[in-house]
Amino acid sequence: MSETKDWIQVAIERFHKPPAGWAWCRSEVIGDKPHDAFVIEGGIPRIISRGPRKGKRTWKGVELTRYVLSRAQVDEVK
Repeated sequence: MSETKDWIQVAIERFHKPPAGWAWCRSEVIGDKPHDAFVIEGGIPRIISRGPRKGKRTWKGVELTRYVLSRAQVDEVK
C-alpha cells in the first residue's frame, strides 16, 4: 500500500528537514490572517502489531516535536 503525502508533510520536509520516518499527527492555527501560522506536532510513529488496527500508525508513547510553518511557507508549497 503506497501512502501519499499531504501538503503539511511536504512543507515540513521542505522547510524543517525532520528525521526519516517523521509524520505529523496534530496541528493548530495561531494568529490572525494574513499573518497566521501553523504549529505542527509529530514524531516517528509506531506501527500497531495486532488487533483490528494492525498495520496502522500510532503516536501513543512517542515523543512529539513541534514545527511552525508561516502562512507564506504554506502558500509557497501549495
